[in-house]
Amino acid sequence: MSNKKHILMKKQKLEYSPNINKLRYFVFTPILCMIFSFTFAQQAINGIVLDENSQPIPGVSILEKGTNNGVETDFDGNYSMDVSSMNSILVFSSIGFSSQEVAVENQTIISVSLQEDVSLLEEVIVTTGYGTKKRRDITGSIASINAGQIDSRPIASVEEALQGMVPGLNIAQRASSPGELGTISIRGLGSITAGTQPLWVIDGFPTDQRNAQSINPADIKSVDVLKDASSTAIYGSRGANGVIIITTKSGIKGRSNLNLTITNGSASAPKSARMTVLNAEEYVQFHKEKNGGIIPDFIANNWDGVTDTDWQDLIFRNGQYQNYAISASGGNEKVTYLLSGNYVDQQGIVMGEGQKKYSARAKVDFKASDRVTVGINLAPNITTVGRKSPGTDDSDWASLYAQSLMLAPILPIKRGNGTFSMNSDLPGSLPVGNPMETMQNWEFDQSFFSLLAGMNLNIEITEGLNFMSSFSANIGTSKSETYYLPTVGQTVPIAMSPVSSYNTGQNQSTSWLNENTINYKKVIGDHSFDLLGGYTVQHNIFESVSANTSELKVPGVKNVNIGNSDNLSGANSKNESSLISYLGRLNYSLKDKYLLTATVRSDGSSVFGENNRTQTFGSAALGWRFSEESFFQEQDLVTNGKLRISYGTTGSNAIPSFASRATFSTLEHAFGSNAVFGTTLGNPGNSSLTWETAKQLDIGLDFGLFNNRLNIVFDYFNNETTTLLLTKGIVPSSGYASFLTNIGSMRNKGLEITLNTEIVRTEDWKWYIGGNITTNDQEILDLGGEDEIQNFFGALRRVVGGELQQIRGPKVIGIARVGDDQSAQHLQTPGALIYEDVNDDGKISNFLGADGQLVGDTNVDLIYGFNTNVRYKNWELSALLNGQSGAWVYDFFLIQLGASFRQTNLSKEFWYDGRYIDEANPGNGITPAADGFDTASGPVSSFGSVKTDYWRIRNITLNYDIPKSFSDKLGLSSAKIFTSVENLHTFTDFVGGNPEARRASAGGPSLIGGSQIGSVTDGRELGLNSPPGLPLPRTWTLGINLNF
Repeated sequence: MSNKKHILMKKQKLEYSPNINKLRYFVFTPILCMIFSFTFAQQAINGIVLDENSQPIPGVSILEKGTNNGVETDFDGNYSMDVSSMNSILVFSSIGFSSQEVAVENQTIISVSLQEDVSLLEEVIVTTGYGTKKRRDITGSIASINAGQIDSRPIASVEEALQGMVPGLNIAQRASSPGELGTISIRGLGSITAGTQPLWVIDGFPTDQRNAQSINPADIKSVDVLKDASSTAIYGSRGANGVIIITTKSGIKGRSNLNLTITNGSASAPKSARMTVLNAEEYVQFHKEKNGGIIPDFIANNWDGVTDTDWQDLIFRNGQYQNYAISASGGNEKVTYLLSGNYVDQQGIVMGEGQKKYSARAKVDFKASDRVTVGINLAPNITTVGRKSPGTDDSDWASLYAQSLMLAPILPIKRGNGTFSMNSDLPGSLPVGNPMETMQNWEFDQSFFSLLAGMNLNIEITEGLNFMSSFSANIGTSKSETYYLPTVGQTVPIAMSPVSSYNTGQNQSTSWLNENTINYKKVIGDHSFDLLGGYTVQHNIFESVSANTSELKVPGVKNVNIGNSDNLSGANSKNESSLISYLGRLNYSLKDKYLLTATVRSDGSSVFGENNRTQTFGSAALGWRFSEESFFQEQDLVTNGKLRISYGTTGSNAIPSFASRATFSTLEHAFGSNAVFGTTLGNPGNSSLTWETAKQLDIGLDFGLFNNRLNIVFDYFNNETTTLLLTKGIVPSSGYASFLTNIGSMRNKGLEITLNTEIVRTEDWKWYIGGNITTNDQEILDLGGEDEIQNFFGALRRVVGGELQQIRGPKVIGIARVGDDQSAQHLQTPGALIYEDVNDDGKISNFLGADGQLVGDTNVDLIYGFNTNVRYKNWELSALLNGQSGAWVYDFFLIQLGASFRQTNLSKEFWYDGRYIDEANPGNGITPAADGFDTASGPVSSFGSVKTDYWRIRNITLNYDIPKSFSDKLGLSSAKIFTSVENLHTFTDFVGGNPEARRASAGGPSLIGGSQIGSVTDGRELGLNSPPGLPLPRTWTLGINLNF
């Protein structure tokens, strides 16, 4: 602290010293020159570099002009160096700031303030996969998020940092409970049944989303999203769905730095985000209307006229949120280091839910010599997750949220005898469980451990020629326990077991990677070459073991040996796979304005059939920086302009390890009183099984206008996926029902537009606005000769010429009024639903018949994001909005489980408000009367097909930078306090819960159940919602960041 004071005081003294009179100048100048000629041969200089807000800038390059002598500022903006002469000139430069030159003269302390310069944005460094490049030289489609954009928000995962910020990137929060992963796609979904998630790369190691989520956001230096073949082909068979590269921070040579961030807050389920259901009065009124104006017996005989239970209020709470992050960094000419730790304690908005996360990182780089650098990176993580129910968003009847919505409000929490009530207490009702009892009887706990470790060696063989070798490993384990103890003597709730049970399981994965690359860079006149070649090998092992039992003899003891031995079972498995690759890339530039990128990668994978284990992928891209042409130099409008075009192929290897091989399954069968164990036919295999291949075209146009104060990026993309992995039926005499094969194709095409502009820039005020929008047109081109593939009993379909999944059913065209012709309808009373008679045959069929038609599809046609940042002196206010439109979902919950023909509670918005009552009160013309819903066509019809459009105030953050004069007194280099609100409000017509929620798929491709290949997808059925998803929590936080 005292040193910093001294620096600032000395600087001030130098700036305001009185002028030396001319006599003294002429007398003493010769003497001083003689002295300095001897003493200043190696003059020590130090100082600090700040930005316009008096905040330190790390990593600023300070170079003695005309020499190779230079240093960088440390995390606190401090530097020290020796210069050769008092006549030297120091050049201060940093990406995003205007360079500044300062003459040394007789100064020993030189502190400067750099001004931001948006015209230098094209100099930003982008990670391209196996290397970096300046953005101005990029020929592919790459979007980037930097540490400044991440650090300004108190977030718990990288997913939160990316939402709404990257064009073409859709992050759907299918589930809202702590620890759940979002569903991520880039430029639409490019597969029907296989994986659609992008590849995650963390500090060069290809991994998965779970590992990415475990990273402390404060450790992230940058996130680069690779979207087209020019940028992703270098990853070959794993690049078809895009690539997200996370680069973590490293130490900076200079004074050591300690950074501490403490964030606390709470999360809640706002009333506006919940599904509004009927209260007791409304429930009674609805069933009275349904029963011809008479209160039905199941209410009259069981309601005390007073009870009005809000079951949602019983399960929701204000969940506490705590996040503590600390890091230490520094280094010298030989060694730089960064050490960090992070602890997150996040309670869910539902009672009993929560997660805790412990993570750490150690990153050390050692410069063994002028040409040899060795780096080590260790990142362990432990995450624990718990809840008090079978599932949060994937159990129709047993999730706490579903139970809280379906239980009738006229029921008390407990009966008179002290036991928990349930819906079957009302005669004729289904036994929907009591959420309070479910929480008492159910326990689920899961823990994850991961260690990502790597070592790299970089050798500069000669000028421009570098060799890098790295060895990395990712070790992960997960353990889970499920314990259930039903209430003795209680009616068994629907979807629950009548007996106690205990299940436990453990998975372990080990993956190691060795990469060896050689890179040569050379400039010859107007020609610039950047050549990359490499060889990589990766090996993966996955092992699992599980055991379960039931009818526990000792309640409360979690051990499989205490159950009924006849019910004890177990399973174990082991999968191994390998990937060997050769890769190469050429970047060529002519006159710094004509650009060429060519990429090739050959992959050999053990997971595919022996006839197709090797495949080569590649791409070519051209770029033209037309703003560098002479005919563009006379205008002031366009500062930077570049035209890009790329085409190439990438692959997707997201299939189970043994899908290409014939397998057997075990079978236990009873012959008389004897149990016989044996094997049966499993999967027939397919020796010709190969990658899904994506052919990708991208045409882009980059504009920087008005000295880059307005930046616009246009991208047109057309991605066609061929050799789709689909299940095809075969003759039963073969012993199999179906097999997996490569047939079919689909396409996604659309437009991305990104705009960022600096509206105001003065000494005190700054105002930035940014936004992005992506359109996507999706079409299935071929299904292996079939016209359509059905699933979920035919209500959901894949149709050639249509989107990924369509919703089929009779179309509701109105609500019947007195005098309407209802002769073709199932119900012929006023207030009933009226369906379109497509074939005019005088009768309405169900969804499988002639009147079944397209009533919605699952494609998200449009995604968008908007962000703004306003700064006044030390205050900074930022906001982020995002949304989507175009997708529909079949809401199975609304019209099947919580429907008017049952005695469960109902959605007030869907069934009650706007309903037809009589001709004097005809309602909104959309909602039927209480007795106007038929069960013949209604449960699978357009009435249950709902739009999922929304726009959301994702985040609002207010920061205050504590004045440096005050932080210096506290011994701090900088400090700020902040407050933030995540998911402030969602504007949507979607009824209840989360519009992005989807039902968990039942597993493999089949008519009844799911439509995705298990183990390689997110397991969600795009066209189906049930039970309703939990509302996204509104999280308020308050925090402080301190730099020592």
